[in-house]
Amino acid sequence: MTPAAREGGPHVHPGIGSCDAEGVTIPALDENCYMTQPVHLERLHTVVMYRMLLADPRETPARNNEDNTLRVLLIEDDPVDAGTIRETLRLMGDALEVVHSGDLAAGLSALAAGGVDVVILDPGLPGSQGAETCTRLRDAAPDVPIVILTADEDGGMAIAGLRGGAQDYLVKGRIDADLLSRSLRYAIEVKNAEVRLRHAEERYRRLLEGLNGGIRWTDAGVPGIAGRMGTAREPDHRLRELHTLYSISRLIGSDGSSVEEIVRGTAELLPGGFAHPDRVAARIVAGSILASSSPDAAFSSPIVAGITVDGRREGYIEVGYRDPHAPPGGRVFLDGERELVNVVAEMLGRAIRRIRAEDRVRLSEAKYRELVENANSIILRFDRHGRITFFNEFAERFFGYPAGEIAGKHLFETIVPETETLGRNLQQMIDDIIAHPERYVDNENENVCSDGRLVWVRWTNRAIYDDSGDIQDILAVGTDITERRRAEEELKSRNHQLVVLNEIIGASASSLSLAELLETALVKTLELMDFDTGAIYMLDADRRRATLQYHRGLPDEFLFLNRTIAVHHWPQNIVFVAGKPRYVEQPQNRLPGSLEEGFLDEFCVSSLACIPLIAESVVVGALYVGSRRKAAFTGVDRELLEAIGRGIGAGILRGMLHRRLEAAHREANLYLDILSHDIKNAENVSSLYTDLLLDLLDGEAEQYAHKLRGSIAKSINILDKVSTIRRIHQETADLGPIDLDAVIREEIAACSDAEIAYDGFPVTVRADSLLSEVFANLLGNSLKLGGPGVGISVTVEEYDGEDETVLVSVEDTGPGVPDEMKRSIFHRFERGSTRSTGDGLGLYIVRMLVERYGGRIWVDDRIDGRPDLGAAFRFTLKRQPERGGGDIEPEEEA
Repeated sequence: MTPAAREGGPHVHPGIGSCDAEGVTIPALDENCYMTQPVHLERLHTVVMYRMLLADPRETPARNNEDNTLRVLLIEDDPVDAGTIRETLRLMGDALEVVHSGDLAAGLSALAAGGVDVVILDPGLPGSQGAETCTRLRDAAPDVPIVILTADEDGGMAIAGLRGGAQDYLVKGRIDADLLSRSLRYAIEVKNAEVRLRHAEERYRRLLEGLNGGIRWTDAGVPGIAGRMGTAREPDHRLRELHTLYSISRLIGSDGSSVEEIVRGTAELLPGGFAHPDRVAARIVAGSILASSSPDAAFSSPIVAGITVDGRREGYIEVGYRDPHAPPGGRVFLDGERELVNVVAEMLGRAIRRIRAEDRVRLSEAKYRELVENANSIILRFDRHGRITFFNEFAERFFGYPAGEIAGKHLFETIVPETETLGRNLQQMIDDIIAHPERYVDNENENVCSDGRLVWVRWTNRAIYDDSGDIQDILAVGTDITERRRAEEELKSRNHQLVVLNEIIGASASSLSLAELLETALVKTLELMDFDTGAIYMLDADRRRATLQYHRGLPDEFLFLNRTIAVHHWPQNIVFVAGKPRYVEQPQNRLPGSLEEGFLDEFCVSSLACIPLIAESVVVGALYVGSRRKAAFTGVDRELLEAIGRGIGAGILRGMLHRRLEAAHREANLYLDILSHDIKNAENVSSLYTDLLLDLLDGEAEQYAHKLRGSIAKSINILDKVSTIRRIHQETADLGPIDLDAVIREEIAACSDAEIAYDGFPVTVRADSLLSEVFANLLGNSLKLGGPGVGISVTVEEYDGEDETVLVSVEDTGPGVPDEMKRSIFHRFERGSTRSTGDGLGLYIVRMLVERYGGRIWVDDRIDGRPDLGAAFRFTLKRQPERGGGDIEPEEEA
């Protein structure tokens, strides 16, 4: 072998050599090692692998560039995620060159062009999924490391990518510059190690192909061996090292092993790779895990190698002799043994990182599965043919189908009816979802359970694509909205009922006659409830027959025969006599000639409702409505029709009461007119004879005659007040401009026997001809209660409380009004003092008139706090706006 070849690293050379008593050939000086024939292939593989791991770093594959720039290929179809990764790469601060590809085909082209150091890959690209994406990249560029980008919930995709050849993975949304830098460098380091091992395997295969004799092995790089003849023990020790490394490698690479199992197994295996395994013990600390091949041993002159995970030291390997005596013959440990500990420590660090990553992915998968299975939502998947491929536990409970029973079945065989209750074609809808899932991201439709129960579900649909970009599955997440839909339908039904009832009640309230009420009610009922024919019958006075009052849509033959109907025969007796609704519907088993069929044929309908109209607990008529399309009435229809019947009955009763009230009012007015006319005539005659008596009588008899005349005058006054109240109630207020100053002066002049002070100014108010009654009653009240010599004053002033309003005060020095009577004195038959003999109508009339004019009235003490020193009656009146000076409210003007 040439010196140049020796400088490249360890070499295994086939050759012929002599064997000692143990069958081991003595190595030559210029060779690294030797093995005898026949060669044990597994041992030879271990030898080559280990020597390659310890090879010169100059054999590590170099970067694809000479300027030390890290060239990154980013394959990501989402522009937002791609922008985030590029910005994070920029923050790393290294010399970087980033190439972005939006799909797998462009990424493969960029790899083929060469010069890529590491790939950052989203494995969920359109047209390729998961492990296959990584495999295609690995096959295209086996020496380029791959780092996966995945979503938090896609734990399965992360594991699939790692198994497909990726070196590491990162979670979107949780990446910073430091984490990204460590991940890229780790991926490059792992890939370089993989490349070294692959090169070693290639050399190993080439070696075997040319092997035709013994193998001699020398190790010029190991002190104490180079430059001298080795002993038979030295190569045998090398084989033990390789066997130990191979066993630890298999332990670390086994699937399903935990960190603790690997650490404890490595601690047991590691002493076997040393020259004196029976005297050596190993102790490994990894986090909270402590493992030792000899727990009670005290170490002498130990070898220590740190275990590093993600750049952090998390433990160490310690190997030492179990007794204080070092082995004879020189050095305590060989360099190869020290290198063995360092290699195992590095392998453990990588294994711990890998296992933790897998644990995180498994935990994420477990959480995802738990979320899916335990979610309070329906989660299912169906393929592009409509067959169910996944059904979670909630869906099983909700629809009543076990997952094993429903898997593979079509949606229409199980949970989807072909047509909704409302008539929508669901088969057409499912086909459209598969063809255009973007149109049905949110969708509501009717479904059916295994027991035939109909439910409403709100679905969120998402398409899942295969490697070629075609839709593979539809992921559907559903929420039960049955109760909400029922509530909405109930609310819609109730709203419809309210609309119909409001229309009927409004029509009955605004109708001026019974005929108008019945016509409007029937028309509204047929239009709002979508019936085809209808009629209203009213009972005659003898209550034996009913007469057709109004109809719509009835055939001429029916009208000819049924203008009047007898009410004591079926089914009219149920309605007119018993007062109960009757529904005649299409029989399920139609019997020709049956009474029901004959009755329906008369009206030419498929269903007929007969609703009694009741007023004052007595049936007064009936409402008939029928449909030619509906074979039966729903519960909502029946409830609404009976409510309509009550509404029409209430309208009839209201009309009856109104007519009675009008008759009673006319009769009362007649009696009042007769009484007023006759009493006035009698009073006039009585007044005439009283005047004659006064001329004839004297003394005590004359006094009695004066009292008689006063009583007659009082009676006349009462009749006048009653007439005034009647005018107020009967006559519509026709308000207009009234000269307030003139009215006051005229009434003061009428009280010629009293001295009345007046302080006012000309003002026009809105009132009518009855305004004088206000002052006549107030002044008369003061004169009557105050007696001779009472002082009276009238004032008019601007009112501070309201704009365009004047305040009128009538004050006197009479007995006043007690505080307890100030609130009730303006009510009917109330008097200002218990000593008074007044009728109590004057102040009542005053209040009615003031309120008629839009003002208000109250009583105060003339002197505040001294009700015994006189009363002050105050009221407000509205000014009459001048022409062009203000607008009159439409209601007031009317």
